[in-house]
Amino acid sequence: MDVNSKNFWLVLPGLLQSLADCDFAVIDLEMSGGVTDRDESRYSGLSGKELSYAMAAHAATQYNVLEFGLTLIKNPKNKNSEFVTTTYNFAVNNLFLQDTRDEYIFQRSQERVINFSVTALDFFKKKGVDPMTLNGFEGEHRAGVPFLSRKEREEAIEQAIRARNFTLVGCEEMDIPARTFYEDNVELIRKWYNAKPRPNSQVIMLHPRSTRVSLYRRLVAEILEEYPDCFMEPFYSYGMRISVKTAETLKIEDEKRQARVSAREATIKKQACLSIVFEALCGGNFLDLIDTVELSATLAACPGWRNNVDDLQRHLNKCQTALRAKRPVLVGHNMVYDLTFLYDAFVGYLPATLAGFQFRLLAVFPRIIDTKVLAVHINHVDGNDPLGALYNDFKHGRPEITHALGFGYNVDQGRAHSAGFDSYMTAVVLIRGSCKKLAKVKRGLPPWESEFWGAVRNTIRLGRGTKHVLGESTSETSACVMI
Repeated sequence: MDVNSKNFWLVLPGLLQSLADCDFAVIDLEMSGGVTDRDESRYSGLSGKELSYAMAAHAATQYNVLEFGLTLIKNPKNKNSEFVTTTYNFAVNNLFLQDTRDEYIFQRSQERVINFSVTALDFFKKKGVDPMTLNGFEGEHRAGVPFLSRKEREEAIEQAIRARNFTLVGCEEMDIPARTFYEDNVELIRKWYNAKPRPNSQVIMLHPRSTRVSLYRRLVAEILEEYPDCFMEPFYSYGMRISVKTAETLKIEDEKRQARVSAREATIKKQACLSIVFEALCGGNFLDLIDTVELSATLAACPGWRNNVDDLQRHLNKCQTALRAKRPVLVGHNMVYDLTFLYDAFVGYLPATLAGFQFRLLAVFPRIIDTKVLAVHINHVDGNDPLGALYNDFKHGRPEITHALGFGYNVDQGRAHSAGFDSYMTAVVLIRGSCKKLAKVKRGLPPWESEFWGAVRNTIRLGRGTKHVLGESTSETSACVMI
């Protein structure tokens, strides 16, 4: 199923239920760029695994996720049942929403970089975007599902709490009259404040009669940042009055702060759509990212939807509880780039070292399987076969694999290099490749703790080598072994 900004909220309740029910979650990302030049000076002194990680991490910070593919696998209930897959292809919007005043303020404070390689421009060309002028890019991109990383969400709330109600004065505005006014009043306010003024005392400052009243008020506001228990208010049209804050002014200030935070939380809930899916995948708290009342109103317009807000809230609570108790095993193919891009987009800054990344990665996804490693382990490939070749080998055969109605995502067309279909191909390799090694499957794939996964558990391919040393983490909190 293709998921975009128009149908995301309609799909979400069913998606969360499917995530809560599944045993394996297979991911694939389409990026706007990838491999960087290994001879760049930033890689000086690095080699082997550290170099491979550094290159993947740098690519993740330079380029963006364009599509996020997700195929969910549910183990058969009995030996006569089929494996059922549910596939989603999310178009990703790396831009920020600007529909409300707070959304506009928020996006101005962000520094998200959007870059494209030639391959990515070809990707957009197929969608009707002119690769030379990028005409049509914004419309195509905004049709995707937006997201925010955990770090961006945390900083967004902090910005709302600390927000200034004025713009700092730039150097180009500080001419001689402005600088004289600033220096005189720095001294005036300092002397008044050091005299320990009572709550009802005040100091009046007059500014030059000019058309730059707002500039002088901004200068005084800057001075008062050193005196958080004082506030400024206009004094007629030619001055300002500085007073010590009272209980009443503190209450008003707190109400304004709460209003800013509430507006920012609403902005986050509209911007962090795809982050809900990520948090569900890793057993995080996604309920705080959903406006249940707004979602219920959206769903009410759908034919056949009969649930009210309370029913929806119970459904979401149930899904989050289930996912926190048992998150699905994360699966990918040759997935170091998928993991670095995923971490950078949805968590935040990538650690500088491979060891740091491994430690933090398992805190988010404690159970990982790379089907590239699996394919080598079962002696099916020499380590260099692409995903498409593996899929063709396992495309037919047993066990039976079917997809939930409406969620096959181009299974018949076979549209490779679409994140949704690539995640489905990876799911097929996982299921039939594992069954080939097992010889038979009575009740689905083995549990995570099974010795069957011992050689591939938490092991991903890192680098181009065809000979791999496989390892196993000793606990859910130990570092992910990479080869």
